[in-house]
Amino acid sequence: MRLRYRSWIVLLLVTLGGNAQVSVIVDREVNAKLGSDTKLYCEVKTPDIISQVTWQRKLSPNNENFMTYSKGEEPMHLTPFGQRVKFLGNGDLGGSILIPNVTLADQGTYLCIFTTFPGGTKEGEIHLSIWVEPSVEVQLNPVLSGPNPDIIAECVAFASKPAANISWDTYGLPHSSTETPVQHSNGTVSVRSQLWMVPSPGLNGHQATCLVSLPEQMYEKLIHMNITNIQYAPQTVHVTVRRVKDDPPYIECWADGNPTVTYAWRRGNRSITDDEAQVTGNTLYFPRGNTDNNGLYVCEATNSIGRNSKSVYLYKYSDATPNCHTGIWITVILLVALVISATGYYYIRKQRNHFCREEDDDEDDGQTGCGLQVLEEERQTGSGTQVLEEEQQTGSGTQVLEEEQQTGSGTQVLEEEQQTGSGTQVLEEEQQTGSGTQVLEEEGQTGSGTQVLEEERQTGSGTQVLEEPEHFADAQSNLVSLGDRR
Repeated sequence: MRLRYRSWIVLLLVTLGGNAQVSVIVDREVNAKLGSDTKLYCEVKTPDIISQVTWQRKLSPNNENFMTYSKGEEPMHLTPFGQRVKFLGNGDLGGSILIPNVTLADQGTYLCIFTTFPGGTKEGEIHLSIWVEPSVEVQLNPVLSGPNPDIIAECVAFASKPAANISWDTYGLPHSSTETPVQHSNGTVSVRSQLWMVPSPGLNGHQATCLVSLPEQMYEKLIHMNITNIQYAPQTVHVTVRRVKDDPPYIECWADGNPTVTYAWRRGNRSITDDEAQVTGNTLYFPRGNTDNNGLYVCEATNSIGRNSKSVYLYKYSDATPNCHTGIWITVILLVALVISATGYYYIRKQRNHFCREEDDDEDDGQTGCGLQVLEEERQTGSGTQVLEEEQQTGSGTQVLEEEQQTGSGTQVLEEEQQTGSGTQVLEEEQQTGSGTQVLEEEGQTGSGTQVLEEERQTGSGTQVLEEPEHFADAQSNLVSLGDRR
């Protein structure tokens, strides 16, 4: 029960002996919840003698007495309603009553009347209002996803008194609402509020709150809900291949959809047999020892709204397949070998350039730098000159070797071309280890057993060619003399 305010009724009594002041104190407005025990407070302040207390209900056309009380006697309940009422006063100054389990029919205006002697009757008026707490429900009806606003939820406050206020909180998401009241014959009102939002798949699982309240803060209730009624076909399907330690691989499939999504698997365009794999929920398990697992696997996600699918290609799998660590070690070894090879090549080039610079410093023409060094072997044939640059075929292509060095008893061929002011001097040096023979240029002719030693030296005025045919047995002495001349 809620009391709005208490008023004082002051009655002035005029007696033969002089003026006397009488005060009747009541709660002018009483708001009581339906079904509660409600007290109607009434008290009088007077020096007069109180002979009787009477309670009336203000009806039309006449008021109705439902209870009287005289000091020293039992209360008299005059009507069926009066039978329910309990008198709480003592008959002297207090005359309050208690109405148990108030109903909507108990609402109205009540009069508390004191009969005094010699002053007469004095009264106070009380207005009793009954408020009814609503029964609140939230309804989520299925709605298909789409681009336009639709009714996402309904919040209904049934049979309240007075009519309930309903508001929504969607935590930052745009929304609107519409309210529809329905008046009932007993004075109560039902209010239905509809929440409008755009039913996107992303809205599913979002939270919303319905706030129901009555005026004067008599009642307030919050109802939280998760929006789960947005229906849509399976969205993007996710397929993941997994493997735990040494176990065979398995494939997981997942897709977001509402209603609940079911999953089906196939291998290419055919169904999967039990010997190939086992399906448990959204997961495809391969049995141990089955190495014929490579192929295209398709996961199809389906619900009552639609379907979607995703495929994955599983490469050949074997229980004996090395793990990824072996591949990593092989890659590391290859990288280390590549670094060592590059470093060695750089070192050899650096040493060769240094050697060439020393050779160039000894030349009479003062040419600096290494010049053009070409390892070239020319073999004279009947129709012309064939240049052999020594080509070595590898697995990935052709590698041209411009420098060949044989150790032990082999032959090292160096070809050096030095640019002078008037021409080009080609030096070819062949050093044969073990016999101590140095050849500047050797050209062999086959068939006649003749060896031609040719040295071409570019001078400022022209070219001088020395040819000396010899039998192969006398070649060494001539070659040595040519070397001494140099």
